[in-house]
Amino acid sequence: MIPILKKELNHYFKTMIGYVFIGFILVAFGTLFSLNLFLQNSDYSQVIGSQVLMICVLFFGMPMMTMGLMAEERQSKTEQLIMTAPIKSSDVIMGKYTAIVVLFLSALCLTMFQPLLLSLITDMPTAKIILNYVGFTLLGTTLIGMGLLISSLSNNTVIAAIITYITFFCILFSDTLVLALPKDRRSSIMACVLMLGVICGLIYLMFKQVWLSVGLAVAGLMIIIILAVLHPTYFDGRIIHLVKGLSLMSRYNPFKAGIFDLSAVVYYISVTIGILYLNVQIIEGRRWRL
Repeated sequence: MIPILKKELNHYFKTMIGYVFIGFILVAFGTLFSLNLFLQNSDYSQVIGSQVLMICVLFFGMPMMTMGLMAEERQSKTEQLIMTAPIKSSDVIMGKYTAIVVLFLSALCLTMFQPLLLSLITDMPTAKIILNYVGFTLLGTTLIGMGLLISSLSNNTVIAAIITYITFFCILFSDTLVLALPKDRRSSIMACVLMLGVICGLIYLMFKQVWLSVGLAVAGLMIIIILAVLHPTYFDGRIIHLVKGLSLMSRYNPFKAGIFDLSAVVYYISVTIGILYLNVQIIEGRRWRL
């Protein structure tokens, strides 16, 4: 992992990409911090918990960093060098993931000077600010993993960027989008079938086993049909329940309010580990095909 981490960090700072990314985050934080002071509001938690900040940093900034993590390697024909090198697939993924996380955390650490300076002249809700940073970090690192997964599945950086922006948009605005989702039974059944198809597709990409993907698809369809026949009310509003149950944003809200939610921490870490595992399996599958 260390060689890949050093390679990625050298790339970011030798090409100015890392400085631009960190500078972009500092400008976003600084602008909202200045606006907060102009409005005579000393609650810094409203800066880091702002929807505008999440849009700027996580929606606009993060996809630009993650879109080329693996897609650029494939597009520039350097992926085969990594695949044939005497290094584990997990080291490749963890090295690339850790490099982006280091950049992200470095930028967040630099922004902490703002509340520290403000605390010298006024009382601050310290615990609330810390929890806002914790929640923002957990959400950001999870999205980095998702961006890496999308890049691993893409052959082109532009395609990876488009899919990442769409995915991040759906995640960051899920609490608003859920209000527009249909509640009828038929739409819920179609959504379950679509989700089953996505899961089976990912399994095929990881293991390249047609029989396994088809078997899971058939088993899943049978379960859906049985539920639709024997317990049709199960699908009433099921889309909304699924979106709320899987939502990353709903688990971020307690941190914004200054409440430590252990279940949210476990959920973010579990999702991140699961995503990284999928990344490793996808890379491992490509190695077997070389």
